[in-house]
Amino acid sequence: MEIRKKIFLTGTSGFLGSQVALKLSKQGHHVIGLIRGDESPSLLKGHSIEYCKGNILNPESYDSALKECDVVVHTAAITSFGMKRTQDYYETNTEGTKILLKCSQAIGIERFIHTSTRGTLGVADMPEQSDETYGNKQTDGMDDYIKSKYLAELEVIKCSQNGAMVCCILSPTALVGACDQKPTPVGRIILSFLRGKVFVYMNGGINLIDVEDVAQVFVEALEKGENGQIYILGNENITLFGLFRELSMISGIPLPKIKIPFQVAYTTSAMINGLSKVTGGSSFVTPAKIRSSYKRHSYCSSQKAIQAFGLSQAPIKVALTKAINWYRYHSNLL
Repeated sequence: MEIRKKIFLTGTSGFLGSQVALKLSKQGHHVIGLIRGDESPSLLKGHSIEYCKGNILNPESYDSALKECDVVVHTAAITSFGMKRTQDYYETNTEGTKILLKCSQAIGIERFIHTSTRGTLGVADMPEQSDETYGNKQTDGMDDYIKSKYLAELEVIKCSQNGAMVCCILSPTALVGACDQKPTPVGRIILSFLRGKVFVYMNGGINLIDVEDVAQVFVEALEKGENGQIYILGNENITLFGLFRELSMISGIPLPKIKIPFQVAYTTSAMINGLSKVTGGSSFVTPAKIRSSYKRHSYCSSQKAIQAFGLSQAPIKVALTKAINWYRYHSNLL
């Protein structure tokens, strides 16, 4: 197969990054994946991925690899909730993006594909109608993760305006699917359900999408997507109870029977988040996420991405089934 493009990929060991690397490689592109450690992702074993050991904040560690490439796909970010040192979000997510943009411009990279998040964008009065035209949320209401990603977006947009390279921003909702090894916050919820540890739920909802469908959009974005534009990558708007109902139907595990008020969930999340900061761990939930879920702020429309990239809208049950089967196969995580 003829190699079509040389791509510098950050976040190669992550949930999304590893899926992007796999799809790019399978479609004939040469991928140089930035990794921090020595261990390559298990999903990519046996595939033709070249690795560059380095740190996004240290351009000298990846400069020579970057110079070999035509396109940058930037998926690296700190996504954990409740980090004890909040400055880490801004150093990696914002400053890391700024450094990579500067290096990419300097060597003549053709196209820069940036990963943001639906969470930076505004919400319509009817949340399911929210799209890119609603602009960004007020920063006062953002947690440190969302704010750091918003500030990174501004750097990408500023870069797109000087005409040096095409910059495209892809903003996924909550990713689900197989190989969520770390796992993500949604993955931790699925794991807790499979372990029989979810006894309560609250009103609210989220938007879910298959990680493989998002990864395919990154492949399409090598040629498609307009300079300086943001594209929401979402699929199914689903209530929290609807999510647990789907998980129950797939797994056979009983549904939670107790619906708790928002204030109880909010207070509990604040306690969990506070404890994670004391212990230095990460939390799967924060008060901001509880509020967002309760108000269904992640609901959205992805018509722009469907038209631009052919974003798949397969039933989310498919992705949830893949996630459950993968966790059951990797029983050490259960």
